[in-house]
Amino acid sequence: VTDYIEHDLDWEAQELKLLERHVQSAPSRHVRLGIVDLETSLFVGVAPKDAAELRRSIRASSAIPLFFAPVAPSLVDGGVRNIAPVRLAFDLAAEVLKGQPGVYDGVRIFVALAAPLAVASEPGPWAERAVLDIGKRSLSIMESENYEWDVKGAQRFNWLVKFFSEHPELEPPPFVKGRLYADIVVIQPEREYYGSLTFDPALIRAYWRHGYERTQKALADLGVGG
Repeated sequence: VTDYIEHDLDWEAQELKLLERHVQSAPSRHVRLGIVDLETSLFVGVAPKDAAELRRSIRASSAIPLFFAPVAPSLVDGGVRNIAPVRLAFDLAAEVLKGQPGVYDGVRIFVALAAPLAVASEPGPWAERAVLDIGKRSLSIMESENYEWDVKGAQRFNWLVKFFSEHPELEPPPFVKGRLYADIVVIQPEREYYGSLTFDPALIRAYWRHGYERTQKALADLGVGG
């Protein structure tokens, strides 16, 4: 992907060729991709059944508005509405476990964030900064708020599920009944290397390497892998 950006090629045409070359079969495991329908404004978790549907879902889930055209008729990146769709992961885990309610030992959901939960301080004076800089800074703050809402909200809900699972003598509220509990492991970068509107290939590659290192550390801390 970064090669296409770096050489300023026709992204949409190259994207189709890239996906056709690398995505030639149906998913070999359970997959959910988050997209938003601009017409209905709804977030949807898509479960592709074949290669063509998988390619289309990948395109839609990466179609950042204003930078990439919606996938026909009106599908764009799910991050527009749900930047960390933890609920999708819970639903998928329950499906894999045949939807049996209760607490499951050893079930983990890994939430890999593209930016830290906390926004680092950035000195001003902001009244003298360019409009684009102010826009980028505002976007980072809004992203952080969405991360907080999605991740912390899921953690609180998760606690409720565990509490009522461990206290069967209590009647759980309807929204908790039958829900799955799982350990939530949040993986986040140490700092934000660049903003959401940056498409510098070198920075993207560096961030990928950093994400890989952070993931390896998280797995090592849990004693997973070797």
